[in-house]
This record gives sequence, C-alpha cells and structure tokens, in this order.
Amino acid sequence: ATTPSYDLETEVIRKSDASSLSKQELRDATKQFLGHIQQKPPIFSAIKQKGKRLYEHARTGEQVNIQSREVIVHEFQITEINLPEVTFRIRCGKGTYIRSIANDFGEVLGVGGFLKSLCRTTIGNHTLDDSMSIDTFERNLKASS
Repeated sequence: ATTPSYDLETEVIRKSDASSLSKQELRDATKQFLGHIQQKPPIFSAIKQKGKRLYEHARTGEQVNIQSREVIVHEFQITEINLPEVTFRIRCGKGTYIRSIANDFGEVLGVGGFLKSLCRTTIGNHTLDDSMSIDTFERNLKASS
C-alpha cells in the first residue's frame, strides 16, 4: 500500500496484492538501495522550501517540486518477511529518510510501500542501549534539582 506521507500519519491511497513476491525478489530489490543513492525526501518532512517546511506545503495541498539528494546506505538487511509486511534493518548516513526507502522499495517491487514503525538503534556514538525511559529521565531530573 502507499500513503502520501510514506507512513501511517496519512490514509492509504493505493493497495496492491504483494502475496506473489518471493523472498529472493525482496532481497534482490534491497541491492538497489545500497551505496550512494539519490533520494527524494517525503513531502511530509521538515525540510524547508520557499521559506516553509515541506509538511506545511503538503497540509495546504500546495504542489512543490522536491529535489532528490544524495544519501548513503551502508546496509539494507531484511530481517523478517510476513507478507505484506517486511521488517528490515538499515545502516545509513545522515539525512537518509527511511520512510522514503520504504516507499521506494515498494515502488521497485511494483506493490507500493510505507513505513509502519521505526526504531532508531544508533546515532553517532550513542546506541539504544545507552538510552533511558522518559520516567527514568524525569526521576533523574527531579533528583538533580
């Protein structure tokens, strides 16, 4: 399926049957997204154009021409296939929109795609293991004041 925002923030606009896709087709499609690739950010993003964020243009129905830009994808690994859902792990450079990859991956496969959920596990030198819950953060903040 596809959505204008490439995730569940907007309604599904097109559905397709993905049941005939093979595991090999899915894995082969990931290869197109490795290395330096051109990526068009989603219209529902915070990138500014004409002095406004793209999502502001999108919400008013304004048409804008979004320029592709180069990003780098070091790894694109499918971790689970339960059609129509495909779970994957990506290791990428800054500025990469995973929502765009989900959309473009579905487009390459001819069935559409959008991001159902996202978990960022690493940013810079920080990992998910370094994180803390909001409750713990609030307790630490109160304890330090």
